[in-house]
Amino acid sequence: MQHTISINLPGLLRMLGENIYAEPDAAIREMIQNAHDTCIIRGNRDPGAPAPRIHVSFGRGQRTITIADNGAGMTEAELHKNLATIGESFTRLQREELKEKDAREAALLIGQFGIGLLSAFSISKRVEVVTCSYQGDGAFRWVCEGDIHYTVEPLDETPPDKTASKPDPGTRITLHLLDTKLELLDDARLGQAIKKYADFLSIPIFLNGNQANVCTPPWEKDGDELSEASLSGYIQQRWGLYPLALLPLDTGTDQRHLEGGAPGPRVSGLLFVPAISFELAQDFGELDIYVSRMFIEANDKDLLPGWARFVKGVIDTPDLTPTLSRGELILDANYQRLRELLGEIIIAWLDHLQERDPERLKLLVGAYNNTIKARALEDDGFFDRICHLARVETDRGHTTIAEYLKSSGNILYYFAERGSGTQHKVLFAHKGLPVIDASWGVEEEFLEKYAERKGCKIERLTAGAGTIFTVPETLDDKWRALERDFHHETKMEARAVAFDPQTVPAVLMARPLEKDDKRLAELDGIGAELGIRADTIKRMFGKMAKSKQGRLTSGDDTLVHLNIKNPLMARLRDMPHNETRRLAVLCIYNNAHLFANHYVTPENAERIFASNNQAFSAMITTAQDLARAEEENARIGMERDELKRKAPDIRLTEHRSCFFAFDYNIEDNFRLLEWIQNYFLTTGLGIEVIAPVSKMPDLNIYRSLHRQLKEVHFGIAEISTNNHNVLYEAGLLHGLGKPLILLQREDSEDPVPFDILNDFRGRYTVLKRGHEVEFTWLRQDLDKAMNTVRQMLPGFADVPKWEG
Repeated sequence: MQHTISINLPGLLRMLGENIYAEPDAAIREMIQNAHDTCIIRGNRDPGAPAPRIHVSFGRGQRTITIADNGAGMTEAELHKNLATIGESFTRLQREELKEKDAREAALLIGQFGIGLLSAFSISKRVEVVTCSYQGDGAFRWVCEGDIHYTVEPLDETPPDKTASKPDPGTRITLHLLDTKLELLDDARLGQAIKKYADFLSIPIFLNGNQANVCTPPWEKDGDELSEASLSGYIQQRWGLYPLALLPLDTGTDQRHLEGGAPGPRVSGLLFVPAISFELAQDFGELDIYVSRMFIEANDKDLLPGWARFVKGVIDTPDLTPTLSRGELILDANYQRLRELLGEIIIAWLDHLQERDPERLKLLVGAYNNTIKARALEDDGFFDRICHLARVETDRGHTTIAEYLKSSGNILYYFAERGSGTQHKVLFAHKGLPVIDASWGVEEEFLEKYAERKGCKIERLTAGAGTIFTVPETLDDKWRALERDFHHETKMEARAVAFDPQTVPAVLMARPLEKDDKRLAELDGIGAELGIRADTIKRMFGKMAKSKQGRLTSGDDTLVHLNIKNPLMARLRDMPHNETRRLAVLCIYNNAHLFANHYVTPENAERIFASNNQAFSAMITTAQDLARAEEENARIGMERDELKRKAPDIRLTEHRSCFFAFDYNIEDNFRLLEWIQNYFLTTGLGIEVIAPVSKMPDLNIYRSLHRQLKEVHFGIAEISTNNHNVLYEAGLLHGLGKPLILLQREDSEDPVPFDILNDFRGRYTVLKRGHEVEFTWLRQDLDKAMNTVRQMLPGFADVPKWEG
């Protein structure tokens, strides 16, 4: 026995509308799309059609949003057919009809599913449609409150005034909003929705009388509006990025991108390569996608080929199919064809740059060097087009592979030992070999693939294979004893060998790595240094190997190579076995450890600091200039005592104060004086800045200066130019026992001719724009310095503030 399922159609309609169109703005998008399509249809059918327009308005009092157009309108029969049948798309039918007449006009139509009216009920409790067909069937009002019933009634066509005109063709939809959707009654909110979804629709859309969309995408404009400057400005305004290179595209006018002459997907847009400060900080390969100029999706990462992670942009196409909600795209055959076409377009563009603008191509490949190399390993076609431009790190700096091969006799020399890049470059450079650092990431795989595809020779260099180190035929007992001392103190095997340069006393060198072990990248350490997460680096290269902690501190994997050609090592060999020799061994080992450019564990760091402190202490106490240092300290002490004796008994100022010593010949220093005084006032420290140039009441300059120095609580000295007066005043402040802050510009090339211990030293940069001067990093250093001053002056907090 069959039974009938009961369907709550009103509830079903509202539920479908709310779930298919999750965002309230989507309902506005659907209404605008319908208005757009009916204007296109009228323009194609009605020779006398006026210029199309869409008007959006709202009434807060009435709680309504109205979308009106001057399109084709609907007859009474079309009202029943189009608005009362869910799933019957009038626009889709018109598109099929138009394809036979005008493919371009057909491509402008957006609607496909016949369910757009559902979106209206996701935000409205009542929908009212007033329409008049251009075919002259009269005007009608259609009303539905979201249930299975609706009403249609003709409007009175007889104007009260015989001279008045009849209703114009077109449609006006009024949405009576739900109480939960009243936030849409806002000019900015509706403007954002129009800008987001319909900015590029060819028909002007007016919001409360003002046009809200630009109609023409920037890549389709003519003349100066299509210049590189204007497109760059659009990119900066839309994404906040600066382009290294631009690629406007339009397959409708550039058939060279289509293979074999066969019709391909139609697409236009703007692709670009963004400029970034650090390569691993961002991964692109993203597109904002429009279908028939209606926005569908932002930051899509699937439509561009996987190797194009250095490209970003926006495209418009009529050949992709959105999902029911229009928030995503259906991954059908057209989607795959367009993906392949975009790859062909980018490859052709790279070829074009290589021919017409090779310096631009070199710039963008350099900016995304590691990204491009990692992705090129996955695509041979892409690899062949850019491999010669990929940059490698060598002992002579960064260079392209093509440039490197010119200097190496067409041979790729590289090393792959991890954690020792700096010393490898130094050691191999003294052998006259240009060497590539392939110790991390996908460098080695890239070089091997390059050699395979380009037919050049490749040679992997290993420091432990006799290329660098020469083992002497015989070693005396003193060298053997020194090897044992290093092993005893460092728990590592040590070997006395000869190598260049002679200035290096010892190096730590890992035994040659197997290829599968090369990726022991210490990812957490790298991420900490670069300011990014280790898993980001892993995703970037796709196949980073397992980390293997402590390779350069493991006795099994690393050797300490002692340089018998180094004079310091020769002297150490002949030293007696005492504490100084033990500390010297540790100090040389620690320097070799740092020279190896390896990431240091906390345990190693603690041991390094402790042993270095012991070594430095022993060396300081036995230094030959100790007597001279003590004599100098005694002299300074005597001068300070004499200065205190001669200086009159002057009390500190009753409020907080500091003395500022600076070079009067530098104009920026006067602005610096004003900046420091303002800093003390705005931070609430309440400190008066006293400078001799501004306050010198006594005609006896020397006496007045000493009085000022005696009265202030602390001093600041700008020592960038080593001005003698400034250094003299700084010395007097130090002699008086005043806390002293030394300031020096970053671009100062004059070394300070003395060192004042226990005083805070800050560095800053001066930036100028017109008549404005800015002191960068100064505030941070002064904040730290004032903390030090307060610690040195325990009673400073109780001193009254200067009120200015």
